[in-house]
Amino acid sequence: MKNLISFLMTAVFVLTVLSFGRTIVTAQETAKKPDLTIDAAEKSQIIEKLLKELNARYIFPETAKKMEADIRARMKNNEYDSITSARDFS
Repeated sequence: MKNLISFLMTAVFVLTVLSFGRTIVTAQETAKKPDLTIDAAEKSQIIEKLLKELNARYIFPETAKKMEADIRARMKNNEYDSITSARDFS
């Protein structure tokens, strides 16, 4: 049950972040562009910015804090470490 809640919170986070996007790129356009390599510093910077936006804009502040805690736990557990593709990370 805890894993399901964690998954749902992460899914809500991703959907929320996508709703804040300023540029919409179709999957076809994205597929045409070469993938970029992303390092740990870039991933950390992106996550921090997304968490800042999540906490500033999400309609349910308590839920935003829970999602932030889940993502920070994933970072602490090195769950994003093996991702080197910017496309996969996004």
